[in-house]
Amino acid sequence: PPPTANTDTFDSPLVWEALSLGAIPIVLRTSVSKLLFADAPVVLVDRFDAKTINAKTMATWVKELDRLRANRGKFVSAREWASRIFGMSG
Repeated sequence: PPPTANTDTFDSPLVWEALSLGAIPIVLRTSVSKLLFADAPVVLVDRFDAKTINAKTMATWVKELDRLRANRGKFVSAREWASRIFGMSG
C-alpha cells in the first residue's frame, strides 16, 4: 500500500514532501482532508486498491489536476498556512 495508507492522519510529511516536489499525492478521503485539500493538487480516494488507483485513473487525475499543480508552492508555504489558520493576510 502507499506510505500514507497505514497512517491515521492525512497530515503525513510524505504528502507535503510530494507537493513540494511537484507530485500529486493520493490521500484517503475524510471530511478533514476534503476541506484541507479542496484547492490543492491532491487526489482523494475512498480506498487504496487497484480498482481505484490504476494507470487509467492516474492519467485522468494528472490531466484534471495539472492546473492546480502550478500553484503547489502555496501549499508548502508557511505564510499561506499562517494566513489560513490565523486569518492573516499577505
